[in-house]
Amino acid sequence: MRKLYEKDAKIPCTSCDNSDNQAVGRCVECNDFLCKKCVDIHKSLRILKHHHVLTLEELRSGKLTMHNLPEQEMCPKHKGEVLRFYCETCDEPMCRDCTVVDHPRPDHTQIDLKSAVEERHDKIVELFKQVELIPKAIDIATAEDEKTLKELKANEKKAISLYKKTVKKAETEFTQKMKQLVAKRSKEIEAHRDCLQSQKSRLCTSLEMTQQITQNGSEHDVATMYSSLSNTMQRMSKWNPKPVRKSMGKVEFIPNKDLDIVMSSIGSLCTYEQWALGKTIASGQFNMGRDIVFGKNYEIAVSIFSSGHYVRLFDDDSTPKLQIQTSGAGGGDQRASYPWGLAIAQNGDYFVTDQNPYVKVFNAEGNFKQRFGAQNPNGTWSYSENSQLYGIAIDNKGQVYVGSSNQYISTHNQNGTRISGFNLNLCPYFIAITTDNHIIASDHYLIQYAVHVYDTKGTQLHTFATPPGGNFYPTGLCVVQDEVFVASYYGVPAVYRYSLTGDYIGILTKDVTAPWGIALKDDEEELLVCDNNSIKVFHRK
Repeated sequence: MRKLYEKDAKIPCTSCDNSDNQAVGRCVECNDFLCKKCVDIHKSLRILKHHHVLTLEELRSGKLTMHNLPEQEMCPKHKGEVLRFYCETCDEPMCRDCTVVDHPRPDHTQIDLKSAVEERHDKIVELFKQVELIPKAIDIATAEDEKTLKELKANEKKAISLYKKTVKKAETEFTQKMKQLVAKRSKEIEAHRDCLQSQKSRLCTSLEMTQQITQNGSEHDVATMYSSLSNTMQRMSKWNPKPVRKSMGKVEFIPNKDLDIVMSSIGSLCTYEQWALGKTIASGQFNMGRDIVFGKNYEIAVSIFSSGHYVRLFDDDSTPKLQIQTSGAGGGDQRASYPWGLAIAQNGDYFVTDQNPYVKVFNAEGNFKQRFGAQNPNGTWSYSENSQLYGIAIDNKGQVYVGSSNQYISTHNQNGTRISGFNLNLCPYFIAITTDNHIIASDHYLIQYAVHVYDTKGTQLHTFATPPGGNFYPTGLCVVQDEVFVASYYGVPAVYRYSLTGDYIGILTKDVTAPWGIALKDDEEELLVCDNNSIKVFHRK
């Protein structure tokens, strides 16, 4: 304060991170010196309506007096008592009597009201800043959608023109198919665009409401509505608006080179994205790889069923990064483990099915965290001790699905607590979960060569059709929006494409020799295939 009265003294702002900013005023309530930018922010938030920001000249002139201070808020329950405290347990302000009668310790956590308001104000302001950026992101995503829509319609005209040149006779049928496809995709893109705009509208409404509360509301209003506001802002701060895949705008007609072929096979309408083999990595560095996932930082993790019984992590240039030894992990049962299924949680933990039967959990650094079996509520094992664990998957809510050789799938929290389970009519060697929580399970050997879809109660909903040619030994599974990729390791090794209801679409690739687990990168532009003793990396064309 001494500097305040020194002529030409430069006082740094004590509110922002940049201490080089020179203060032009001071808030009476916050007791902070403020630079011009902080003054503007201070005045723009209605939550600080009762705060008094004085210029340095006003402070030097002695304008700071008791009449500058805001009025005290009185307790509505206890007459004559001032709201001086805050219950963190109930998220509401309280008076001295409330601390004894309505919010007593130790069941309730009590703090000073001013401290509570300052803390919550800062949190809301921080959330506000995060959410405030989302409308711009939505505008960018919407603009990308518009470009994709235009590209789709432009490609429609090009494809129709090429098709007409190839064969005039089939023009009507082809145009009908093309327009149906474009109409479907246009509807999806427009729906996505409208959804983005709807999100923006709801978000802006919430921002406006929050701004009204923070700028016009009293401290009591802020304290009372903090829980609701913060929950809303936290939820919205996690929104990550994205445009539809650019490939949605790509469509073309691919004519056959031989013009003498029958009219029924002059060409095909490409209604889905094509994939090409980019590279093969880690060839010969392991044997009998089974499942595969992308790690938290996009390293590639493979479960090794043979030659050491471990999970190995690679960079995309084949460099081994880490080896997780699963045998004997967790103590107790020291039987050699045979890791099969592999899943990764949002926090980077690896969940590995072990044929002990246990699920073993390791953190991103490969350190053992816990293991769990699958027990029924009465304490009996869902899996017999002679059963083997295979498929494993984690849904978007974080629940873990585990399949066993005794034709059973159980669900667990990530701490291992069992939630539910059901019997099924195949051995779930691999499991995938759709966005609407349908369970897809494949069996390539034990019970039947099949892929089935179940609901969470175990009711079978769909069966995948056998590909043309009749050889189907399904292994790894991967859900890609409205499609399912299915690997088949024997007969005709390939990765196939299916609809979510099991309709056969076509072959994704035959550039594999013995495919097992498959995994898709979260941007859906890269596909991994664990091809027995190597890793194949495919990219969208």
